[in-house]
Amino acid sequence: MGSFSKSLVLILVLTLALSISAMFTPAFAQTPTPTPTPSSAPISTPSIPIPAPFVPQFTVEWVNTSYEVPVSSSINQYTG
Repeated sequence: MGSFSKSLVLILVLTLALSISAMFTPAFAQTPTPTPTPSSAPISTPSIPIPAPFVPQFTVEWVNTSYEVPVSSSINQYTG
């Protein structure tokens, strides 16, 4: 096996390993809370209202779509 083939295989293996490891990186949904810095004077921050999350509203309703089918069985007069 030539040196070109070995380097190509090595590049492919590294690419595969990096792409697999990228799939398993942790995802943080919340940003960390910053720790307050001690100071002599309190800092006033404007209070910004936090909007409520959107919750879809729906109702579940039973709809009766049944219907009656008349009985259509009969006796064949030739076979009994």
